[in-house]
Amino acid sequence: MGAAALFALSVAVLAVFLHSVAGQVRDTMARVLLRVAAAAVFAGMVLGATYAVAVFVGSEALTIPEMARTHGILNAVGFCLPGLMGWLVGVESLSDQAIE
Repeated sequence: MGAAALFALSVAVLAVFLHSVAGQVRDTMARVLLRVAAAAVFAGMVLGATYAVAVFVGSEALTIPEMARTHGILNAVGFCLPGLMGWLVGVESLSDQAIE
């Protein structure tokens, strides 16, 4: 449980950092995509930590099928996809600004 909680906390800190960095991105679409990614991974880590604690105390408040439907989808579709798209749009807009 300790390792899962520490991992969830470290990724939650990454989400807060990503949210703050997104505020400095000029392109609105990139900023929105990065903030969606930050919110999704933060929510996914809250679920992950909740699951770890529930398993540790012997509760079935959150099961593996529920985690697959929520935590997995939040990380894959909510974090990876918009995050990558946000960085691509943001980098492309920086390239366009450098050319001008």
